[in-house]
Amino acid sequence: MIQFFKKIITAYPFEFIVGVFAALASSIMAWWAYTNGLTTALADQAAHTIFARLLSDSLTPGITQLGFWPPLLHVLMMPFSAFDFLYQTGLAGFVAILPFFVAGSVYFYRLCMYFTKSAFFSIVGTLVYILNPYVLYFSATPMMEVLFLSLLVASTYYFVRWIEEDYLKYLLIAGIFFAFAGLARYEGLLLLPVAGVLVLARLFWKRVPYAKIEAIAILFGI
Repeated sequence: MIQFFKKIITAYPFEFIVGVFAALASSIMAWWAYTNGLTTALADQAAHTIFARLLSDSLTPGITQLGFWPPLLHVLMMPFSAFDFLYQTGLAGFVAILPFFVAGSVYFYRLCMYFTKSAFFSIVGTLVYILNPYVLYFSATPMMEVLFLSLLVASTYYFVRWIEEDYLKYLLIAGIFFAFAGLARYEGLLLLPVAGVLVLARLFWKRVPYAKIEAIAILFGI
C-alpha cells in the first residue's frame, strides 16, 4: 500500500497536492459548519438527509422514497445516513460528497493544465475554485451543487480531450460522467442533448463517414 501511494505521488505530484488540500479544506469547513449548527441550516439540506435515510429506514423503504429529487445524492448518502450521528448532524452528506469534491478539484487542475500548460496558473485557478465559499460550504453539507460541479468538470475534461485528440475512450468516459451529472441535478439533463449536438457537429466537420458517425453516436448515447 505504501509503495502504491509512493508511485501515485511520484507520477502525479501536483494532483496529489490538490487532492489533499481539497480534502483538508472541505474537512475544516465541515467541522466549522457542524460546530456552528450549519450542516442542515437550509430546508433542502435537511430534506436531502431525510430522503437518504428513508431509502433504508421507513415504512416503505426502497426507490419509491426518492421522490421528485434527482436520485444520485440520496443514493450516495444512503449507507452513511444509516448511522444516527451522521444522519442527525447532516455529516452524511459531507462523507458522501468528499470523494467527488476531491476528484472534481483534481480534474479542475487537469483541465486548467490542459489549456494553460502552466502548473502555476493551474494551481492558482484550482485554489480559487476550492476556496470559493459557495463551493467549499456545499462540499461539506448535504447539497447537490458540488456533486454536480465535480461531475461537470470531469465530463468537460474528457470531452475536451476527445475533441483535441480524437480518442473514442475519452468520449465514452465523458458520456458516463454526463449521465451521472444528469442524475445529480436536473440541469445535468441539458448536458446530454447539448453534448450530443456538439459530438455530431464535430464529426460532420471532420467529414467522418456516416457509418462511423452512427456508431459513435450510438455508443455515446448508450
